[in-house]
Amino acid sequence: MTIATKLLVLLSLTCSATAAAAAKKNHKPLAIIDVCPQKEGRWPNVTVTSQYQPVTYCVPTSTEMKNGHWKTHYPLKSTSVFVSTVIPCKYNGKTEQKCTVTTTDEEVLCRKTKTTVTTEVPVPAKTQKVSGSMITKSASTITKYKTIDYKYNAQYTHVGIMAIPGYQGCGICTECHWHNGVRTQGFNVTECHWRTRNAKTICTTYSEDGIWDLFR
Repeated sequence: MTIATKLLVLLSLTCSATAAAAAKKNHKPLAIIDVCPQKEGRWPNVTVTSQYQPVTYCVPTSTEMKNGHWKTHYPLKSTSVFVSTVIPCKYNGKTEQKCTVTTTDEEVLCRKTKTTVTTEVPVPAKTQKVSGSMITKSASTITKYKTIDYKYNAQYTHVGIMAIPGYQGCGICTECHWHNGVRTQGFNVTECHWRTRNAKTICTTYSEDGIWDLFR
């Protein structure tokens, strides 16, 4: 190898190293996460540099000591996969909002609907004495109203093409595929019933599968 060739190789290596250092210097992390907000400084922050990077968080755990006192430990136990994306959500049949998702196991409110149910309650005829005279009130009905709210949630990794109109899904769903000619979308549904502002709201949760033709 001639001296000129050696100089060219050395110059090439120097330029490559300089470019790599510059790229590393200019590369901004996606996020810096406090993995233990319950105990500041217990564990060093984690720098996230790529989508779907696993991040392990602390889980406060209390144990009883021999002297009867309790001591709280903060071991790193719960692992989530980081993601940083903004997706449409909270579709109400006409409009949608934007939601920021930061972990793949985060619940996304995909859809929400509200309906009002009316019930006619019969009131029988009634006769009563008023000022010495017998007065009869004719039979009638009373209209009662009940509002039902539905919220359709799904974990981000389970959000497919059917979950939100116009959104093509998270792209990493392993369950979002055709099966026997149909495509389904699983939801965790919260259904709440209330009659008046002062009445107690009754809510239930259940799982529900939406079929492609139902939401298309």
